[in-house]
Amino acid sequence: MKNEQSRRKLSDTAEALSFYTGVRIRLEKDFLTLLESFSRESFLQELQPLYTRDALLDTARSIGPGRIRVIPDPLGTRTLLFFIRREMILIGPYVESEFDSEKLPDAIAVNPDLLAPFRLYRSGLPICSTEEALRAARTLIVSAGLSTEKYELWAGESVSYEVPDRKDAVIPLSVLTEQRYRIEHELTGCIERGDAAGAKKALQQMLTAPREGLRLSLWSAESSQAIMRTIVRLAAARSGLAPMIVDAISQEYAQRMKQIGSDPYKTPPLLERMIEELCLEIRKMKIQNYSQLTQKVLYYIGASPASPYTLPGLAAQLGVSESTLSHRLKEDTGRTLSDLVRQERGRAAVRLLLETSLPIQEISAQVGYPDNNYFVKVFRSLYGATPSEFRKRFSGR
Repeated sequence: MKNEQSRRKLSDTAEALSFYTGVRIRLEKDFLTLLESFSRESFLQELQPLYTRDALLDTARSIGPGRIRVIPDPLGTRTLLFFIRREMILIGPYVESEFDSEKLPDAIAVNPDLLAPFRLYRSGLPICSTEEALRAARTLIVSAGLSTEKYELWAGESVSYEVPDRKDAVIPLSVLTEQRYRIEHELTGCIERGDAAGAKKALQQMLTAPREGLRLSLWSAESSQAIMRTIVRLAAARSGLAPMIVDAISQEYAQRMKQIGSDPYKTPPLLERMIEELCLEIRKMKIQNYSQLTQKVLYYIGASPASPYTLPGLAAQLGVSESTLSHRLKEDTGRTLSDLVRQERGRAAVRLLLETSLPIQEISAQVGYPDNNYFVKVFRSLYGATPSEFRKRFSGR
């Protein structure tokens, strides 16, 4: 209990110092998880050799207890690494001055195509002096009941690296940038149409896309949450949904995300549910403009997605020809009957995956797929992951 209280105090102090200095402070007993997370947020590992996971791990092993290592980065950023008992602490990265196009690192100066993504990366980092970062480190040490006199500043050995004389590194950055904007466009487009399944698929692609050089412009998880909520909210507003409904749903989920703080495992499910609610309201709004025939079909599918729907069967039930039904659905929704059924069954499966512990095979049967293998294939086509991968990623089970 005492250790738990001490860690909570240390964590609370780190959070307060992060808010005060603007510099991200991370502490973790699981070193590899922390270092992998930090390394993924670097600009380009080829140009930041000390920010790779293995280099950080070597640094951690070399400093031992009682040393604070200031890690210098060839691109001009700084990070502090040290230990408090069994906790690894990382403070940074940060920069000590504003971006100056006249004082570019050599690696950027010789590769002009790197300038724009580097400027985006660097301008997203907080400005802080190393002395201020060291004061934060000492405050953490004192809050843990230790003496700062037992800690020494350790510069370590300098690391040399070669400035790339090719533009090979530029291609991935531009490709990733284009990919990010394409996925964002797909996300907002799906929300505007009320297509929750498509929007959630795009969201997952955004959350799992490579981060090198493409990190959000603000480092904190809270800021990332706010940015994502804003993207979703604006897309919903562009759909024509009443601003009061958009704001009510957005504010509700802002409150929920505030409660969970920076937990990276709880944020995606909340974002998905926010998207689902907004898309549901958008569909309700848009359905008023659909023909009565399409409204009836959507009502049937939504009420019982597992039922065995066929075009001939539904056409007979509704008293119209197959061609009339097919044409009307395509004209109103842009989708075929099979697409609409698949989409609704996918939504039902997602709810069961996240809200229950039912086996995948049972979920498959419940949503209308007796063949579990076929269900997995359909689910992957909708969400970019198997049902098991999806559940593990977003519910931790």
